Amino acid sequence: MPPASSERAWAERSPCANEGCENVIRNGGNYRDASTAEGGRAAHGGVLRAPRIARWRARGRIDILVLSLVLTAAVVGSALYLFLRNQERREESVRIQQFVDGLNSPAPGAVDNAIAFLRARPALAARVLPHLVRRVRKEAFPTDQRLTALRVTAAFVTDDPRVAEAVYRMRLLRDPDVAAEAVGALGAIRPPEQAAGKLASCLAEPADPGVVDVACEQMVGLGAAGRAAIQPVLPRLSVERRGWLAGFVADSNRPDALEWLTLLSADPAPAVRERAVELIQQRRAASPASAPSGRT
Repeated sequence: MPPASSERAWAERSPCANEGCENVIRNGGNYRDASTAEGGRAAHGGVLRAPRIARWRARGRIDILVLSLVLTAAVVGSALYLFLRNQERREESVRIQQFVDGLNSPAPGAVDNAIAFLRARPALAARVLPHLVRRVRKEAFPTDQRLTALRVTAAFVTDDPRVAEAVYRMRLLRDPDVAAEAVGALGAIRPPEQAAGKLASCLAEPADPGVVDVACEQMVGLGAAGRAAIQPVLPRLSVERRGWLAGFVADSNRPDALEWLTLLSADPAPAVRERAVELIQQRRAASPASAPSGRT
């Protein structure tokens, strides 16, 4: 063990002999920069912190610049996409309008070909049909063009309830030919009970005589559903119309004609009852089942 005098001499030469020793420990042993209290503060603020903060600030500016570039590219890309999308829609609208205008061709089978073309392309049909509906509703177009557009539209009443509803509203159009054509398409709606309900409403409201005729014809074509729906609205029809209906049923030679005539034979108007009973007797007399069998 060294003598006490040697220890004191070593302690006097040691860098920890002054107050800088604490700064050396606090600053991680950097004796050169932290040998004094002022040196320690200079090292902490000027040597270690300042470059690090400068690097952080520079990195932050770069990040902001990159983010700005990304946002700018996104905005430009979105604007370009919307422009191209709108351009595509305008071009498609032009093509659809050309298709609708092409239906006016006098070529035979143009309507049937258009229906077959659209049926094979349901997505295209969904975009074309609204244009056809607008064509039907515009009174500025000639009646023949509106009827052509309506005939193509009516082919899809069984496929899309929206088309069926659009055709149903066409019964109110002021052109009687177009309104009657629309009512004639309602009989194709399924189920038959739904079609009968729409046709019954056509008979329950004031309408052109041609519309009433077509509605009655469609009701007869629906069979039992038509008979159930027409019975409450029969009193709204004129006596002449109910008598005409009895004759129409008999002439149609439908298998359920007797059921229709039986319904009309209970009409409150004597003229209608007598007409229906007469037609029932004629049908029974002409029926092979009512003829004598020849047996003794």
